Amino acid sequence: MRFPAGSDLYRLAQLRSRRSAYAEVVRSADGIVTTRSAATALMALGAPIQHSIFDRPVLAPRALFAEPAPPLPRAPGAQTRAAGPVIGMYGKLGRSKGTPELLAAAARLRDGGLACSVLLMTGIGGAKYAEAAATVRRLRLENTVAMIASLPHWRVPEFLASCDCVCFLENRFAIDVHRPQVPREVATAGRTLSRWPSEQDCLRWTQRLIAICEDLASTQRGARLSLESSRTRC
Repeated sequence: MRFPAGSDLYRLAQLRSRRSAYAEVVRSADGIVTTRSAATALMALGAPIQHSIFDRPVLAPRALFAEPAPPLPRAPGAQTRAAGPVIGMYGKLGRSKGTPELLAAAARLRDGGLACSVLLMTGIGGAKYAEAAATVRRLRLENTVAMIASLPHWRVPEFLASCDCVCFLENRFAIDVHRPQVPREVATAGRTLSRWPSEQDCLRWTQRLIAICEDLASTQRGARLSLESSRTRC
């Protein structure tokens, strides 16, 4: 088995109400693929550490992410492509995930006259969702931002196919060993990836995102003009 995210090992597995369940799972495994930094915590749960594989590179499966995938059937981004580029983000919501900065950048793009759509696959419900929804209302982004329920992992390529640019804005997340695979998945799927230049340099990132969206919008306009021209010749 591959042990789940750091939040499972270092937070949830330490809760008295859940520790026995986690311990039972790892003790029953024949072997575990993990990192050396997690060995002590896993041994405390009774994991068969002698049969573990350490620090194996984690790659997004090319058979799943590199093959062309159809956009989500009813993705708001797929319906509004003519209005501009679709900016996507998926995973957890919150300040440590860059959600406020992304929404603020979307408002700046709109106020600057650059139409775009923001598609967030973050799950529905909970305090973080309510906080993000309130920010969407405060910034008057109801016609720009759509938040959809989380999809099973094998449908993530469909979400990526619905986006022109995908943001990964993790910023001082509380669990040091947290290593999301989002950048690898986005790169393997061939989508444009936008990340922090540094965690504290929000202004520089916003300017870069605006430049990316301007380039995408220009490319889309050129593609539409080419299509219209070819239709006229036909």
